[in-house]
This record gives sequence, C-alpha cells and structure tokens, in this order.
Amino acid sequence: MNLHALYLYRLAQELNDQLVGACFSEIFSNEKNHLHLLVEGNSNFFGLNFRVEANNLYLYPPSEIPRSGRNRLDHFKGIWNKPITAVRPHGGERSFSIYFGEEALLFLCHGRHANLFCLNSEEVQSFRKVPSGKMPNQEEVSQLESNTWPDTKEAWIEAPFMTQQLQNNLESLGHPELLKEAYLKGTVHLIKEGEDNFQLDSINKTEGIAHYSTLYEALREACELQLAAHFFRSAKDKLEKSIQSELTQIRKRLKALAKQQLTLQQQANYRHLGDLILSNLPQIHLGNISIQVHDYLSGLEIEIPLKETLSPQDNAQRYYRKAKNQHIEEERIQQEIESLEEKEFTLLEQEELVSKADTMKTLRPLLKEQKKERSAEPRLPYHVFTIEGYQVLVGKQAKDNDELSLKIAKKDDLWLHARDIPGSHVIIRKKSGQSIPEKVIEMAGGLALWFSKRRKESLAPVIYTEKKFLRKRKGDLAGAVVVEKENVMMVAPLGPDQLGKVN
Repeated sequence: MNLHALYLYRLAQELNDQLVGACFSEIFSNEKNHLHLLVEGNSNFFGLNFRVEANNLYLYPPSEIPRSGRNRLDHFKGIWNKPITAVRPHGGERSFSIYFGEEALLFLCHGRHANLFCLNSEEVQSFRKVPSGKMPNQEEVSQLESNTWPDTKEAWIEAPFMTQQLQNNLESLGHPELLKEAYLKGTVHLIKEGEDNFQLDSINKTEGIAHYSTLYEALREACELQLAAHFFRSAKDKLEKSIQSELTQIRKRLKALAKQQLTLQQQANYRHLGDLILSNLPQIHLGNISIQVHDYLSGLEIEIPLKETLSPQDNAQRYYRKAKNQHIEEERIQQEIESLEEKEFTLLEQEELVSKADTMKTLRPLLKEQKKERSAEPRLPYHVFTIEGYQVLVGKQAKDNDELSLKIAKKDDLWLHARDIPGSHVIIRKKSGQSIPEKVIEMAGGLALWFSKRRKESLAPVIYTEKKFLRKRKGDLAGAVVVEKENVMMVAPLGPDQLGKVN
C-alpha cells in the first residue's frame, strides 16, 4: 500500500482531529505483525490496524471491532485509558507520533521494516523485534518532529521519501506546493491497477473505483481490498505448488515402479525352472551346485543354479517359492501403479480448477477439499521405500522410531542405524525363507546415514542387527534403544531420490 510521506502527514493531521481527548482502551495482537489499537471516547473512530504483510505496511481502520483470539497478546498496557493529547506529523518522513502527555507512540512506517514504539521516561517498548541497539529515544523523535519539507523542486526530487508516483505527479504539476496541496487536502481516489493491485492517489484518478474526502476512510477500503487480493494470491500459489509437489512425487514413484516392473520381467521364469528341475530329477544329486538341462521352451541348453545342501525336490520348491513371491510383487506393483495413476488424474483435474479460480469464493472449496483429503489420510510413523523388492521403513521422528522398532517391526526384520549419532531407525522387512541380500543391507544402511547427522560424510559406520536383539530401558528418551548384538559396516549415504519412495 502506497503510504508515502505526504499521505502519512495527512493521516496524522486527520488522526489529531479525531483522537485528541479520546484514549486507547486496548492494544493487542492475535497474530504476528498485526496490531489492533481500539479507541474509546470517540463515536466516529473506534480503532486502527497496524499490519505488516508481504513486505508492505497496512495502516487502516477496521470494518468492525476485532475479537480477542486465544493467541491474544497485550501490548503497551501503560498507555491504556490515558487521554491522547496530540498527534504530531513528521514533515518529509514516513512516520508520526501519538502523545499521551509525556509518553508517546511512534509509528515508523517503512514498509516491511515498519514498527511501532512506545516511549516514556523509563523505557522503550516495540511491537516487532528490533536489532540490538536500534531502539529509538525521545531525542530522535524530537528530531523527526522538527524535520520540514524540502523548499525547492530539486530537493523534492532528491528527497529519500519520493516515490515514482510522487515524482511523476510533481513533473505533471510543476511545483512542490501544488503537490502538497493536492495530497494533504485534495480528494483521495482509489485506483485499481491490474487484476489485484489497488492504489491511492490524489491527482491521477484514471480508472478510479471510489473517491473519499478523508484519507482515513480511503485506507479502510484500499487496504482491505489489497489484503484480500494478497491472501487470494498467496492461497492460490500455495495450492498450486502443493499440487505440483504431489504430482512430482507421484511421477517419480511411477518411474521407479516402471523400472521395478522391467527388472521383474527380465528375471528368470522361476516356475519354469522348478518344472525343469522336477523333469530332470535322475540327473540331479545332493551336493550339485548347478545342472545343465535342455529347455523345451527355448530349445537351448541352459544352466540352473542349485543349492548344494538341498535335495532336488527342495531346490524345485525353492524356485516355486521365488515364483510365488515374484507374482505377488508384480501384483503389488501393478496395484500401486493403478492407484497412483488415478491420484495423478485427480490432481491434474484439481490443478486445472485452481488455475481457473479468480476469487477466494471459487478457491475456497478447493482448499477445503485438499484439507479434507489430507485429514483423511492416516499418518504413518515411517517413510516407505522399496530396495530390490524388499520393503524398507524409515522412522520419521524420535517417537516414531520407538513405534517402528518396538511395535511394528517383527523379530526377524533387520534393524539399522547410523552409529553413535542421532538419526532415524531403519527396518528391512524380511521375506519368509529368504536371507536379505548384502546389496539391500548396504543400500538401507545408506538411507540410515542420509536420515542422520552423518548425511554429508562420504563414508560412515552403520550398525545393524535383527529386531529381536533390541530392547528399551525404562526412562530412556524417545528413540533410544539398547542393542544387545550388533554388526558394523562402512557405507556411503544414499538419498531417497535414488530409490522409489511410497510415502
């Protein structure tokens, strides 16, 4: 909002006419950077909002008396119910002062750096935080009040308070006194520039949508319109980014699943290998590590690896189990792909609706729908990854680590953690009758490092053990466990982008 030095000077004069003899009954905030100043003793004037939003200051009267929220914080209680004795403008400055006898409220209206200070003989209080040593004093306030407007056109052009709007209008009028006369006493025009930008001017009234005799009244509508446009833009941008983020995650996951599908398709037909073993039983003996057989499907001679400690029949059953697991994994992947593609289609529809929304009224149902969808989604205490067909769970927070390791993990699942450093617990789900491949353990160890304070190290130790060797002592902090038997390996951190993540 274009609260330049001339308009702030005029506002201070108008406030002086309205407020002298009245008092502030309450000064409080319900949220950061938004202060309510309520007035008692003036039937035409009941308050002032001091608000910093999106790097701009909004100083305006409220449309209605604001309610105290549960996050209410009172400010400057020492001046509550004290009569206002004067409102003093500061010539050539974006500031003014409200006096209560010897005490004063100093309004510094410098955009995103705007602040409000309460000064008395004992201390200085501020509404917003200020750097150490930057609190103003009464001497500085007196200096501001003694400042005057520049006396030549050249000095006006060079003045630090000059905005592009003021400079253009000065060139149009030709003399600073005419500029002052227009802005300090003339009609205030509310102008709409573009779809969501509102400005005030007292000279140029092109496309003016309203006109006011006082700046105080003009600020009410101008600030409320500009804030509404800002909150609509912010909500729309946030929703668009959220949808884009979800789409990106879904597409990454679909790409990872397609890769897993291809890997499964390229793997051997385990059921066929089991059939070949059973059809060649006389040639197989206990202790064989492989067998050469004729593949009746391809017409070629192939070599089938065997476990030397298993009988021929057990080797065949081993391949049948692999075939079953392979089929289960293929079905799981296909179901997840279909679910993600459906979610992607829904998000693309939402994205189109959001892009067409042009008012908060049309955007609000979409915001509610997103909130409803998110609240309906159950929160898992872990992230889910897939490594070489094995499900890997990574705890999100300290309490989640406890739930994952002590309640969710099964006794034969493998547990991993970055050694001697805070980090997430990692669980590799064990498949029945199969040992976890070394490659899977190493990659899961890389994840454990990534979700720890060792993320930036090139190589670091990770401990791992079966879940049954974990226990928790009474009184231990969340996430702290005792490992009764451990192995150690050195691995490199591995980021989630290198894996397929479910959620």
